[in-house]
Amino acid sequence: MKVRYLPPAEAELAEALSWYHQRSPVSAQRFDEEVAIVDRLLTRHPQVGTPAGRLGVRLFRVHGFPYMVVYAAEPGEIVVIAMAHQRRQAAYWMDRLKKAR
Repeated sequence: MKVRYLPPAEAELAEALSWYHQRSPVSAQRFDEEVAIVDRLLTRHPQVGTPAGRLGVRLFRVHGFPYMVVYAAEPGEIVVIAMAHQRRQAAYWMDRLKKAR
């Protein structure tokens, strides 16, 4: 199983990494490592995240950081819909669901 980021989710990840890197390269490295851990975990255990209603979407928190990976477990792949900061408006990513499938 592989992990595929939708372009907006990829942009959110890059933006978060840039923000952390400007403040502390060590924090940026830790964030990148934690996201990689989440990616590996999701490929092994796709149902581990908390269901987000009846949308077929799940949420998984990035350890030590205020980010949630919003994803859908599709046949053969994990589709990351958003790398959502926990203080951002909830469910702003819902319009991306059609692109995930």
